[in-house]
This record gives sequence, C-alpha cells and structure tokens, in this order.
Amino acid sequence: NTALDFLQNSVALLGVTTQPTSISTSPTSTITFSVVANKSGTGTPETYTWQEQVDGVGPWNTISNGGVYSGATTASLSILANVSLDTNKYRVLISTPSYICDSDYLSDEVTLTVVESNLEIEKTVDDNTPNMGSAVTFTITVSNSGKDNATGVIVTDQLPSGYTYVSDNGGAATVESSGLITWTVGTLANGGSASLEIVATVLATGSYANTATVDGDEFDPVPGNNTSTIT
Repeated sequence: NTALDFLQNSVALLGVTTQPTSISTSPTSTITFSVVANKSGTGTPETYTWQEQVDGVGPWNTISNGGVYSGATTASLSILANVSLDTNKYRVLISTPSYICDSDYLSDEVTLTVVESNLEIEKTVDDNTPNMGSAVTFTITVSNSGKDNATGVIVTDQLPSGYTYVSDNGGAATVESSGLITWTVGTLANGGSASLEIVATVLATGSYANTATVDGDEFDPVPGNNTSTIT
C-alpha cells in the first residue's frame, strides 16, 4: 500500500504567531485581514480557509474568491467593503493535509465595521424680501440620518457681497473672518441635528445668493445634500 497515512511532516504547524485584528473602514475601501502561522521546518505547505459569520451571529461560511473577496485561500484576505458587510465576523482555519499528523488551528475572530453618516444641511432666512439696511437672520440646520455618528463635522458659510456680518449664536464653536463663518459642530449623533443663527445687514448692491456647506470625517452616501443655497 503506497497511500500516505498520517506521516510526520517536516513542517510542524504550531499555531498562529500573528492574529488578525478588527477593522473599521468606509464603504468602497479595500481592507485586509492577515495572519502569520507559527511553524518550523520546510515541506508540504499549510492551507488557509477564511470563513465569514454574517452579522456576527449564526453559522460560519467558507469564503470563495470573487465578488468583494480575494485571497480567501491565503494568509491575507482582502475585502472591498460595503455597508452590507457591517458587523460581519471573520476568521481563518490553518491546516495541513489530512495525512500529516499536525493539529489544525483557528485564528481569533475579528469584526469588520463599515462606517457611514449621511449629513444634510438646510439654510433658511427670516425675510425673503428685506429692505436695504435691514437685518436678516439666516438659520442653518445640520442633521445626520446615519447609519453612524458623524465626527469632525464642520459647516462653512461665506456671506456674499450683498451682506455684512453682524453676529451669530455659535459662541466658541464659530469663527468669522471677512464674512466667512466656520462652525465646528464636532460630533453629531445618528438621528441628531444642530442649528446656528447668523445675523447680517442687507447692503444696497452685491450678490445675495448665500450657500452653506457641511462636511464630516465619515463616508457620506448622499453628498448632494451637503450644500444649501438661499437667495
């Protein structure tokens, strides 16, 4: 009988030297989970089988290359992230052929977090037909429809030449320079909103189209609602 039967391989598979780590990323980003096997000697190579647990619960499914996955049978699994993969867990089974008397090893379980926040800005004015020299109050409202908290949220509003800046109610969170108002909102929770009022004097001539813009650190799936203009 020439069949191989539980031969001692010249490679000893001892475990996992470097474990994968959980990753937080944005949609459309490519991330990589990697492991390093602890082994000695040379010979028949170990095999890698990456597995996925949807939403971090239920059965573990073997991953195949294709779609958003590559490297599914190597030490490094690459994933093109999207929101549907948020909170999925991953691990890898490291093994040797069945005829080799080595143990198989599972890596640590890690979580993929895919973060996005949908910021929206709206600007209104208390008087659409003001008289020259009168004061108008602009109200800027910023909201976050999620799915995650927004961080590093900043609003900018450059008053056009038809207005002179008077004041705002932002306190230390706002800075004005030559009619440019910068409002540091900071963190805006999922479902949260914040408002700012700006008072300006109407001049006899100039441009009156006034645009406010919001930006944040996270990926925004609807960038078209990040500006608001009022005339």
